[in-house]
Amino acid sequence: WSSAHGFDVDGLTIEVVFSEGLDKKVYSVNGSVLDYANLPVDYKPEIVPCDDVIYKVEVKNGADRTQDLNFAVLRDELPTIFGTSAIVYKESISDANATKKDAVDGSIILDENVTLKPGNSKTYFVKVTVSDTAGPGTYTNTAIVMKNASDEKPYMIDDADVIIPQTYTVSYSYNNTVPGAPALPDSVT
Repeated sequence: WSSAHGFDVDGLTIEVVFSEGLDKKVYSVNGSVLDYANLPVDYKPEIVPCDDVIYKVEVKNGADRTQDLNFAVLRDELPTIFGTSAIVYKESISDANATKKDAVDGSIILDENVTLKPGNSKTYFVKVTVSDTAGPGTYTNTAIVMKNASDEKPYMIDDADVIIPQTYTVSYSYNNTVPGAPALPDSVT
């Protein structure tokens, strides 16, 4: 997987780079796409209960590779604040590309058969909703690619990428026009 190894030969440093890889980040919150080019390097979006979050996960087979990546397994270990299912989109976010996936042992399998020629990549989007009971904290989503289902040394990205602040405001607006009916929120922000 992605790594670099260096060694010296008579004063000459040689570096060999293996560039299969995996990239994962929050793509959008409540439909607003994050513009990472204009955000701090260590930016983590603040989210609140009931927010919709879409992660972008990309698996790559480096252009310098001489072999295809065959039958790799790509999975996503979502924090418990996102529940036990997700909507997974392959390549682009559209209803035609959407599949509801349930967690198995805490993981969502994004693809069980990732096959890539050298220099190619595949992108997946994972849409989840923050539980209405989620508490404050920093949460980690772990994307994992394995050479096969029994790979004992998978490559993973497991950095913290969303924050629920210590305090947040939830406001309700009521517009009940039915006499005698209980007041129900018309909208929640």
